Amino acid sequence: NNIIKYCHESCLACSSRGSDNNTLCDQCNIDAGYYVMNKTSDNKLNCINETIKERYYPRMYLNKSNDVYEYKECGDECGKCSEGEHICDECANGFHFRYDHINNNTTKNCLNETTKQKEYPNYYLSSGNNSYYKICHNNCKNCSEGGDDKNNKCDTCIDTLIQHPINTSHCVQNCT
Repeated sequence: NNIIKYCHESCLACSSRGSDNNTLCDQCNIDAGYYVMNKTSDNKLNCINETIKERYYPRMYLNKSNDVYEYKECGDECGKCSEGEHICDECANGFHFRYDHINNNTTKNCLNETTKQKEYPNYYLSSGNNSYYKICHNNCKNCSEGGDDKNNKCDTCIDTLIQHPINTSHCVQNCT
């Protein structure tokens, strides 16, 4: 009457059989590419690989820090991430990439209006199908659209400049 229970393929050891989205492992099968995603309330491990992550948990990434590999959730701003919590491959709804990060292949931050106001007040949201947060002209403290040297298009000027008396979105030196 002994019944043999086989572990899910993601487990090196288990006490009950799990499924792809709840593996119930006592230990992950690391040699086969399965790493811990989370622990259940009864301390069972949910172990997943890249295929399961893509199918069921696209907002997870494999954290490889401190010689401990484990899946962690992307930051709220990311629709998808693969390199770190705040390094987004895609932005979540209501968030947009910083344009300067896309072009320089550096950290890929996604911002929404709240984080832009708090952390990047000198950025504006470009218009069009692929909207990005772009940096304002360097004379601007903040702006609503992109400017150039002839018309900065600033909402407010940086502290060392004043608004032009006629074209108030252009910033000039105070000559008084």
